[in-house]
Amino acid sequence: MVCLCAILVFFAGCTTSSVDDVQDTAEMSSDYVSEFADFDVFVGETLDTYQVPGAYVGIVTGDGVIISEGYGVLGVGSTAPVDENTRFQLASTSKFITATQLGTLVSAGGADWDTPLREYIPGFAMMDEYAGEHATLRDMLEHRSGLRPYDCGLLGRLNLTDAEILERVKYMQPGSSFRDRYQYSNVGFFIAGEVAAVADGTSWEDSLDKRIFTPLRMTRSGGDYATLFLDENHVDGSMQDGKAVIPMTLESAGLNGAGDVVSTGADMTRWMTLVLNEGTFEGNEVISSDVMSEILASSPTMGNGGGGPLHDPNGLTQMGSETYYFGRDRVVEKNGALDGVRTIVTLVPEKDIGIVVLANKHLTVFPEAVRAEFLERVCGESGVDLQARILEHQAAWYAMGVMAEPPASSAPASVQPEEIAGMYESNLYGPLVITSGAVDGITDGEFSLSLGRVAYPGILRHWDGNTYQAVWKDPDDAPDIFTFTVEDDGSVSGFEGEVMGEFKKVQ
Repeated sequence: MVCLCAILVFFAGCTTSSVDDVQDTAEMSSDYVSEFADFDVFVGETLDTYQVPGAYVGIVTGDGVIISEGYGVLGVGSTAPVDENTRFQLASTSKFITATQLGTLVSAGGADWDTPLREYIPGFAMMDEYAGEHATLRDMLEHRSGLRPYDCGLLGRLNLTDAEILERVKYMQPGSSFRDRYQYSNVGFFIAGEVAAVADGTSWEDSLDKRIFTPLRMTRSGGDYATLFLDENHVDGSMQDGKAVIPMTLESAGLNGAGDVVSTGADMTRWMTLVLNEGTFEGNEVISSDVMSEILASSPTMGNGGGGPLHDPNGLTQMGSETYYFGRDRVVEKNGALDGVRTIVTLVPEKDIGIVVLANKHLTVFPEAVRAEFLERVCGESGVDLQARILEHQAAWYAMGVMAEPPASSAPASVQPEEIAGMYESNLYGPLVITSGAVDGITDGEFSLSLGRVAYPGILRHWDGNTYQAVWKDPDDAPDIFTFTVEDDGSVSGFEGEVMGEFKKVQ
């Protein structure tokens, strides 16, 4: 384990881009300059507080850039500085960009927010037949399709084609009735992204390049994980390990449209300028103002709980982002998290200003801390010690990565181990092979798991009675509880996963 204290003290200051950098930012804005004169000092101190190896912070108005600076280093043990051209994964902040990608399509008349998806994706189906017939882009982008929250992320690990994932949507269990409530769905954004791909007769990645990155001159951005590694100026992931910060392998989000965008600070300031200028960039209309207004219009019925640093109870969802009030000001926001990275974009449209924060540390609340300070400088002091509140929340965020332990009074299994071993099949996930013995490098377990044609690995350990906990290779994949079905003769006919659903034993 490597302690980052010395590194962070040395690199807590910001690094700005030189005249030789690949990409220059837009003309500097004179608005709000006094409010942010010492902001780099706050960012540097906060970087140290949260032991974040490196970060980028950009603040823009519709007229230009106020701040565009890198802080710290590319990764644990690195001496290379983060700058405005450093590539980061955006994680779920990608969803906001996907919404604007689709906004260009709607502006051009190639799609409509409220036309059933079957008009664009022939044969599209969901387990809820009514939802499959009537679901629209708006339903997917506002998380109101009825798909279970955070479901089916493992499909992105299995090297399935986009067509194969679309075909399997009909096997995904609903978590609520259609349009009944807000349920955050990565699959929903994958589906929405495929509408753009079909309309353009190409991949989602190429459509994104055509519709967003090229017109905005976002030359270092891409919709593919591989974009991150096109040169050496990219971050590496990190995570907290006790009092130390250690390297963490980055991951592909796996579902197009939901979390796969790679970008830089400089590129993101261009995209934010587009949004703040109601769809216009450098005098050119990329998205019509009416369509951009609709992207930023909250759904009157899709509440998403307490929003923002003041926990606004009236927080609402909208297409690709969320909205809440900070004092008297309406805020539009989207954040993201993947292994080793955290991101956030926060806009205050009526004040024509926004911030983007990118950080290379797993589950850090550093982006929220910087965003809170930004909001207090733009909208006025909240009367709450937001920095203390957010720091208190950090332990809870880290706890999300800690695996639960079996019940202390768990009952022994009645099924024999040799009956559990074998091949199982699911319409949604395909084949799963269970064999005796754990997989090295994951954790101790009684059985190993091999999922799909890529044999994605995991382990199975006893939980309680005939239930076992499945733990997958990537810590971002939620553990599952498998309850095995034991027949009268002691044989196993299958299992039901709380997350993955039904699997039948086939051999």
